[in-house]
This record gives sequence, C-alpha cells and structure tokens, in this order.
Amino acid sequence: MRNAEDLLYREALHRYDTHVASHPQDIRIQLERCAFIGNALYEEYDDHNPNEEAFDSCLTALGEAYPDEPSVILARAAQRWSDEKIELLSVAEQRRKNSNIPWSDEQLAELHRELASALHYDERTEEALVHIEQAGRYRDRDRSSLLRAEILADMGRNDDALEALNLRLDTSEGAWNLQRRAELLLRLKDHQNALLVYREVERMDSTALDRSELARTLEEAGQFAMARSYLVRDTMKTWSTESAALALFEHDLRFQSGDTCLASYNALRDHGYLQDPLALNRLRLFFKSPVQAWQPRDALGVLALLAMGVLLFILPYLWVLPVHFVGTRWSRFNGKASAAMRWTLKDFWWVSAGYLIASVVALMACPSCMRTYFVDEWNTPEVDDATDARTMLVFVVVWALWTVPMLWRTGVGVFRSPYWSTLRSVGQGLLYLFLFRFLGGMYLKGAARVFDVDLSEHVAGLLGILAVTQAEMEAFMSTYGIGASFFVMAILVPLYEEVVFRGVILNSATRYIGFGRANILQATIFSAVHGDLFLAPYFFGFGIFTGLLMKRSESLTGGVVFHVVNNLLAVVVLTAAR
Repeated sequence: MRNAEDLLYREALHRYDTHVASHPQDIRIQLERCAFIGNALYEEYDDHNPNEEAFDSCLTALGEAYPDEPSVILARAAQRWSDEKIELLSVAEQRRKNSNIPWSDEQLAELHRELASALHYDERTEEALVHIEQAGRYRDRDRSSLLRAEILADMGRNDDALEALNLRLDTSEGAWNLQRRAELLLRLKDHQNALLVYREVERMDSTALDRSELARTLEEAGQFAMARSYLVRDTMKTWSTESAALALFEHDLRFQSGDTCLASYNALRDHGYLQDPLALNRLRLFFKSPVQAWQPRDALGVLALLAMGVLLFILPYLWVLPVHFVGTRWSRFNGKASAAMRWTLKDFWWVSAGYLIASVVALMACPSCMRTYFVDEWNTPEVDDATDARTMLVFVVVWALWTVPMLWRTGVGVFRSPYWSTLRSVGQGLLYLFLFRFLGGMYLKGAARVFDVDLSEHVAGLLGILAVTQAEMEAFMSTYGIGASFFVMAILVPLYEEVVFRGVILNSATRYIGFGRANILQATIFSAVHGDLFLAPYFFGFGIFTGLLMKRSESLTGGVVFHVVNNLLAVVVLTAAR
C-alpha cells in the first residue's frame, strides 16, 4: 500500500509539473501543486508530513517568483506563525499600495483578518482590532466573526463582543469554532444564546461537544435535569471518567437531593481512594444532607483528615525548636525585643500553624484544587473565577482571624512607638518604601534581563499576598469588585502580615537569637511562603527593610504604612491592566 501510495503521488505530481511547464503563468495551478505536496502524504493521526520541507520550498519559490501576487502572499501567510506572519503581511500591505496587481475584496479581507489573528495571538489587541474592523469593511462575515468577538472581549468591550457573536450563526464555521463561540457566550454570561449554539454543535457533530460546558450553560438557564443528563453521559466516556464523575457530583451537590448526591459520590469513590483522600467531599455531602449513610472508606478519609490536622500543628516545631535550642544553648545570642511586643516562641508556633491551617482550609473550599495534588492535574475540571476568588478569600480570612489572639494579648500598644510620633512613623515608612522600591526595581530589571522574565507575570506577586497567583488575584477582583479588592489586598493583608512577621516572629525570635539573626529568619520565611522563586530576593529585602523599621521605632506602624502603600500601588497597576 505504501508503494502504491508513493506511485500515485509521483504520477499526480508529474501531471502538475507537465501542466506548469506548458503554462508557466498559471499561478492557481502552481498553488494547487504546492498544496498537493503539502497534503497528499500527510498523516493526520501521527501529525507527520514527509513532504514538509518540499512544501515549504514550493511556497518559498512561488513567493520569490511572484512577490506581489495576492494569492501567493496569502498562501504563504497561512503557513507562518506569529512574528513571521505579521512581518510578511505587513510588508505585503505596504507593497500593495505601490503595486499594479489588483486585490479583490475577498483577498483584502483575508489579508486583514490574518493580520488581526496574528496580532491577537501576540497580545497586540488594539492593533488586531484595527485590522479585523478593516476586514469587516471588505467582507461582511468578518463583522460577526469569532475572532472579532474574542478581540473585543479581551479589550473589555463585552457588549460589542456579544453583538458580534449574535449577529448571525454561521454553521460553515464548523463544530469546533461553533463550540468556541458558545464558550465565549458563556464567558460573557449570555447563557440563552450559548445554549442555542451548543445545541447546533450537538446537531452537527455530537463528538465535538463539550458536555461539561453545555451542562454549565443549562445550569445557568435553570434546566438542571437536562444539565444532569449531559453530565451522566459524560461519565460513560472511555477516558477521563474520574473527572466526569467529579463534575456530576459537584452538580448534584448544588442542585439535586441528598440521595442523588450520595449515589454520585459513591460512583466517584468507586474510581479509587485518592478521588477523595481526606473525605472533604463526603463532609460537604454531610452538611447538605446529614442523614445519608456512611461507608467504612468514608470514615478512613475523615481519619486521614484528622491526622493531617495533627501534623499541621506539629510541623512548625521544625523551625521553632532550632531557635529555642540555639537561644538556650548559647545565651550570648539572646537579644532584647520591644517591651510592648510580649510574644514568645509559643506565639511563633501558633502563627506558623495558622498559616498551614489556612492553606488547607482554603483548599477545602476548592475540592478540585485539592484533587490536583492527589490525583491528576491534567484531568481535573477547570476551576472557575468564583471558586478561585473564594479560595483566596478563605485563606486571607482564616489566617487573619488566626492572628487576632496575638493582638488580643498585646493590645494596640504595638502600633505606638516610644521614640517616634505617628507622623514620623508614617514618614519613615514612606522613606524606607522609596529606598526599597528603588533598589528592588534595579534588581527586578536586571534579573528580568538576565533570566528573560516578563515582569507583567509577577504583578500579583508584588502585592505580597502569600501563595496566591495572579490569576487568583484577577479572579478575586472580577468576583468581589474593586472596593473589596482594595480592602483585602491593600489593608487587611498588610496589617496581619506585619503583625505575624515583623511582630510575632521577629520579636519572639529576637529574644533567643538576637535581632540580626531574627530579622534574617523572618525575612527568609516571608520570602519563602510567597512561593515565587524569581521574586524571592525581592521579598527577602522587603522583610529586611520592614524589620529595620520595627527595630528603630519599636512599633509596627512604619512597617504597616510601608506594606499598605506597596500593596496599594500594585493593586492600582493590576486594576489598570484589567
């Protein structure tokens, strides 16, 4: 069969060559010849083309022979990506103005559409919009294209994006692109039209249908029984059945009775213990319907959860006991802490355990997030913005509440300096922040150049919220609004982090190992728990500067001002970028 295939290929190519030899100006046939070389022996299953180099050479030769021919330019652009495509089409657009070769409206539309697609992929959204609007002037269907809607949505022009999506339903887009259109409608909260498009996808090609997305659309439309039917069908797949079972349980937990929830939970657990190793989902079912029967395997998960709780209280001794050992073994290392800050190593242990507890409780608010640790990161249902935001809020609130006893013991005296007035504390905090931002900015620019890092990906890290990604930050802002985001990120978080790190940890450790070593310790922990390797030196410096402020003033006010203004600036940047 392989020999026959090669023979047929050579015979067809010979016929093309014969025609081109006698009709050297027939550009259409020459393009067909290149397309034949590129597609004839392509193996879709293995994504392998033995003639890929010959195909590229064919198009390159045509480009050299006909540099201003529209069909040749567009054919070459279709095989280019990103910067190469942008460069090729931009040059073609400039040369077109000085060329005598006419371009049809269809070709001009395709030129601008391809440019818009490449620019959008390169995140040059405003330029992409200019070109897709140009394409719409030459070809009407580009005004309602998915690409135009995606560009408008990325620019925050949701109403215009919805208008473009709903201008018409073009089934010639194919099932894959129609599904993308439905997903964008869902993202823009137009559930009714998203449902219509999903149904069209199912009519055209049911295998291309993302049933979990369709089920979510049906849930938003209040059609819970129909949504469940699609999720049940998803569990009958031959792949990723665990993920489908989890999605069905999540649906039942929100919209179905306790008996139905128990059935879907047991079906999930039938896939193995690791589907719910800490019985978090079983506990969620218990709070929904306490009367449902338990199985021995469910109790095993609860025991594992209790064991983890005990472990979380034990772990802080790994870094607290060495401080105690050094201070009691070598008393010359002992130092004197602020008189107002009467915290001890027991308090150091308490806030450390609080961090671990808050992290686990936050994961409990997002069972899918927990699943990525125990089962399979790639086959876990995608976490939506609301869940991301809830996870972050739970972490912040739990650890903030955990620190309340620390202030209850000392009172507000920890914010009053025996040496500085309040005004001077504020001024010194701002001065230290200015020096830190200057030095930190030099590090960031230098390190970004050395390690080729995009600083825009680390804006969330600069906020100083522990173990939170930029996606979670943006999800929080979109879910709870700008006002709540400013309060949590720029006021609540700086306040309790200063109490924990420059208050409890620094002062309790100072009594045993002296200020210098204690300051390095708290700055190291502060840097480590932020979970960003690139920003680790930046956060270490942050901790050192605020620790020095506490030492000089013997109060937390300067550090709080430093931290609040730093986070405030980062929130403003993050808000402006949305």
